[in-house]
Order: sequence, then structure tokens, then C-alpha cells
Amino acid sequence: MSDAHACNNVKKASTTDCLCITHGRRNFKDAESDHKHITEECNYAIYLLGKIYHYENIAVSRKLTDEERLCFHQKKSGPVVKKLRRWMLRMFYLRKVEPNDPNGLAIQYMLNHWEGLTQFLRIPGAPIDNTECERLIKRAILHRKNSLFFKTALGAYVADITMSLIQTCLGANKNPFEYLVALHRNKKDVFKNPENFLPWNYEANLAGYHSA
Repeated sequence: MSDAHACNNVKKASTTDCLCITHGRRNFKDAESDHKHITEECNYAIYLLGKIYHYENIAVSRKLTDEERLCFHQKKSGPVVKKLRRWMLRMFYLRKVEPNDPNGLAIQYMLNHWEGLTQFLRIPGAPIDNTECERLIKRAILHRKNSLFFKTALGAYVADITMSLIQTCLGANKNPFEYLVALHRNKKDVFKNPENFLPWNYEANLAGYHSA
């Protein structure tokens, strides 16, 4: 799962490319923001893509299996996807957009990468976007920029560990601040039994330490 950038296309790998719908939607959103005269056309594409996300949210809330989710999307999102493709082709056929204008480029992106963008209609468990992974990457990039201002290698080392702990807490749905405070307040026990102070189990183990 990635965007359609050429550097992400590993031709020698025996994998199936799934492309991120969010990137396709973003192109229409950018075109809408920069060129108000094509707002109506962009809004229609954004509306149809929004329906796909609506059905994805329903699938998640129902905790469907991969196979159930696939059938659900084929039934609900399939017609939406067909409607979107017909609309994009018609926009070019009727010359309502130019290939090189912002809306035309957004449509061309979708059509050029249609197979990868619609793999969720054919492959069980195929995600519709790469948003969560990109959010994590952005935090790492921000940390890399901040690292330019560390005075010593030790300071950078400590910051790397801290960032890793924070990200692990977020992945475990734990409050990073509360976790780091707990480590500081119980540092002797942390050094003795670090396996009891992992983000996903420290709360239960803290209760045991306090009752002892």
C-alpha cells in the first residue's frame, strides 16, 4: 500500500500494488481550493469518494472479516466506483475539462492508477488508503528535523528512545505523558523488571507494585 509515486513501484517484487485513495481525493481537493471555478466538478468526485469511506467506516464498525468486508464493498462501493469512472471518462469525452488543468490532472491520476486504487474491490483485506502509516512517517520526519538542533550524540540518542516510547504508547492507545511519568516515578522497579513496564501492560503491573 502506497501512493502512486514511481519510487514506490518495485517491479521485481512479487507483490500486488494497492494504491491510496486519499491521494486521489487530495488532488481533487487541491484543485477545488486553487481554482474556484471548477468547484462543482471537484465536489462531485469528492462526494463519491466520500461514500466509499462511509462504507469503509460501516465495515469497520461492524468488525467484518476480510471476506465479509470484500463482499460488502463489492455490493455497496462497487456501484459508486463504476459511477465515478463513468463520470471521469465523460468529463474528458465531452471536453468539460482539459487534460492539463487541475481537475483534468486529478482525473488522469485516478484513471492511470485505477487498478491499484480499486484493489479493495478484489482482494480480501486490501486497505483503501495508507493514511495511518503516513501519519507515523510524518512524526518521524518531524523528529528528524528537530534532530538538527541536538548538541550531542547522547542527546539525540535519548530523544530517539523517547520518540520510540511515545509512538509505542500511541500504538497501544495509551497516554504517552502518563506513561513517561509512571516510568520516572517507578524507575527503580523499571530497572529491575523492565518487562513489567511496557506501554500495554504497565498499568496492570503498577497496581500490583502498589498493593505489595
